Amino acid sequence: MKHLEEYQTTQLLEYNDIKKFNPPTYFRSNDVIAPFQQITNMYGVPTYGEANPAPFAIVTFPFFFGIMFGDYGHGSIIFILGLMLTMLNNQLKNTPAAAILPFRYFMLAMGMCSMYNGLLYNEFFAIPNDWFGTCFNVTERNLTGNTDNGNNFVYPPNLPIFEPTAEQTALYTGVDITVPK
Repeated sequence: MKHLEEYQTTQLLEYNDIKKFNPPTYFRSNDVIAPFQQITNMYGVPTYGEANPAPFAIVTFPFFFGIMFGDYGHGSIIFILGLMLTMLNNQLKNTPAAAILPFRYFMLAMGMCSMYNGLLYNEFFAIPNDWFGTCFNVTERNLTGNTDNGNNFVYPPNLPIFEPTAEQTALYTGVDITVPK
């Protein structure tokens, strides 16, 4: 009969050089930071001694979302949903909505940034609004017979027109484009 030691499946090794191994990484988290830490961990967990990029994601991720989804109406829906989840947190813990409770502050931040950029873009449920005025002469621009739609600013830009000569172009690009006469 064979002894149990002959069927051993694990092997204990002694490591003398402990500096080869990195200690594990642990980041303390709370309800606000946890979704952003999950997004950061999708790209890779920082090793021991590296900076955690999740605090930067708390600011940049919702703002870039707001840039891409800049609509005041749709952003207000996301914001109100996040606000409801935040206010009713204790009542929703034992319901099916408990699955989305960890993302309540995440939704608040994304909704606020989307509403802010929606105001900048003058968008409300994909309907353009003129809340803050425009620098274009809209009445002249929208005329059907108007063929000069590109230069009817109320405040025309005072940018100097720079047209380089052939010598300047050759100097900048290294290509001589002189036209024979």
